[in-house]
Amino acid sequence: MGYQHLEITRDGHVATLWLNRPEKLNALSEDMWQDIPKAIADLDEDGEIRVIVLAGRGTAFTVGIDIGMLAGLQPTGRRRRAGRGGGGAARGRDRKRRPGLTAGVQEGSQAGAGTVGPWPPSCSACCP
Repeated sequence: MGYQHLEITRDGHVATLWLNRPEKLNALSEDMWQDIPKAIADLDEDGEIRVIVLAGRGTAFTVGIDIGMLAGLQPTGRRRRAGRGGGGAARGRDRKRRPGLTAGVQEGSQAGAGTVGPWPPSCSACCP
């Protein structure tokens, strides 16, 4: 399946899901919000894939949500409670129950949720 701002590469049992919008520092657009769970579900259906790596093309992993996209949204008047809503495939609710690993790779900077900088700030807790 083709995606507008995502790219999938495969190397044996490892698939890399690339955020591919480097001109916008991989800001998450509406199509990306819809396509990431679909891409993960598609990869999950592939019995050969054991690891999914999430990575970003260009100089930043992602700067988070595309603020320009938010500006164009119209309020619906409805409120959602935390923990309810879409994204089941991304959260694993719809995933097959099989051994596997999903890893994130970040080179360069990231921003979002009030943070800017390299991530993780220190990996001494997990990397001797």
